[in-house]
Amino acid sequence: MSNRADPDDGGGGGIACTKGASPNIVDVTFFQNRAGSGGGLFCVFGSSPVMTRANFIENTARTGGGVYVEDDCAPTFSDCSFDRNLGDLAGGGVLNGGVTRFDRCTFCGNRAAQGACLWLGYFSNTRTSNSILAFGQRDRPSPASEAISWKLG
Repeated sequence: MSNRADPDDGGGGGIACTKGASPNIVDVTFFQNRAGSGGGLFCVFGSSPVMTRANFIENTARTGGGVYVEDDCAPTFSDCSFDRNLGDLAGGGVLNGGVTRFDRCTFCGNRAAQGACLWLGYFSNTRTSNSILAFGQRDRPSPASEAISWKLG
């Protein structure tokens, strides 16, 4: 089933974690959801979800096609996959502005103008271990890296 949040300013087509929400989410698939930010998952206002064996597949948003993380959030992703998500402007797989950890995750076939797999904000803190970032694509010419892009100052 695909869900849709307001494409202009809504966040979290699949789920929105706000105001300190920190759920443990296990064995779930976010498939073909749409939103303005965070097509699959939207993390704002201090939320810190723990995602285990979550699949983000073919989700779409202007920013953070699969996942959008704001600067005061600290989500953790273990054994997750980010596959064929689209961030129109930035962060096809994930747009990270927070403190985010990826363990044993796979990013494959995500697309964005900047940061097809990951877009990292200026103050973001991203830890990635034993993960694969592959086949990211830019949707339009950009000086940004195809797989990872970051904001400098």
